Amino acid sequence: RVDEASGAVLGQPQPVTTPSPYSGYVSISRDGRRIAYAQVTSAENLFKIGFDPSREATAGQPTAITHGTRSILFPDLSPNGEWVAARLGEALGEAPQDVVVVRTDGSGFRKLTDDPRTDRDPRWSPDGKTIAFGSDRSGSFQIWTINADGSDLRQFTDADITISHAIW
Repeated sequence: RVDEASGAVLGQPQPVTTPSPYSGYVSISRDGRRIAYAQVTSAENLFKIGFDPSREATAGQPTAITHGTRSILFPDLSPNGEWVAARLGEALGEAPQDVVVVRTDGSGFRKLTDDPRTDRDPRWSPDGKTIAFGSDRSGSFQIWTINADGSDLRQFTDADITISHAIW
């Protein structure tokens, strides 16, 4: 409750749960019995499509690799073409950001990182065994590496400046 004349708080805050991952632009009716809000749902999924290099054109129709309302961004195809590394997160209400891998047929989805740190923009090594990515897990953005199976997480750079985009 709020005193309308002074704006003073007259009671404890009450949580309001909405059926959406992100609710914004809230408006409350004069009698306090109704709430209007905007619901935002974001979905950014990975798709694949064939490519004919001789014609320099796509071939066929796009096929979904991932589905749902997760945000999966900045994909990088493995050298053997069987896996995609990507960033999970950064849509409204989605945090933290993690590095994930998924087979190009949509199977085998798994997080390689799963913690409160921000991990982004993964890039496969030329031999397909290691993935480099930017992370703030050391206090500032640096390049880290992890094996494709999720083992052997290591800090690769230790610079006095922010480094966030790995290039092999």
